[in-house]
Parts: sequence; structure tokens; C-alpha cells
Amino acid sequence: MSDLRGRIADALASAAMHPDPNADWTDAVMGVVGPEIASMWDQIDRDQHAAMDAHAALARVRELHASDDDSEDAFCDHCRVPYPCPTIRTIDGSTDE
Repeated sequence: MSDLRGRIADALASAAMHPDPNADWTDAVMGVVGPEIASMWDQIDRDQHAAMDAHAALARVRELHASDDDSEDAFCDHCRVPYPCPTIRTIDGSTDE
């Protein structure tokens, strides 16, 4: 953040030393801040896609480790161990055996 403040200060100092009749101080600030904001939105977009990919991957794992049996004696269709299997318990954050 201090680097951004420094770049804004430099842009304002430059604008003050070399005034442009067609621009004001906001143009100087936006010249620095605009690309930063665009970069942040790009990062948000990448993070959102990564979260969606992770959510889809967990859904695939849950589907693979599902049980077609709703009884207490259900077994994981993939692991063939009592349901919920260790994989589902790990995803759910459960340490119960």
C-alpha cells in the first residue's frame, strides 16, 4: 500500500510541476489507481473461478463417494466401507469414525 501511496504522490507532484490544461489532479491519480483497480478485479475474477473449480471438484468427489442406500447400514459406493466413508468425513471436517 505504501508503494501505491508513493506512486500517487509522485503522479501528483508531476502533475503539479507540469500542469496540463486539459487534465486535473484526478487524472494523475487515476493514471496510477486505475491499473491497480483493474488488477484487483482480475485477481477477484481468478479467485472466483478457482473457487468454482474447487466447488465442482468437491461435488465430483461427493458423487463418487455417495451411497445409494439411506439406511444406517449404508456403504460408500466407491470405497465399499460404511458410509460416510473417510473421504466424505474428511471433506466434512469430521473426525468421527
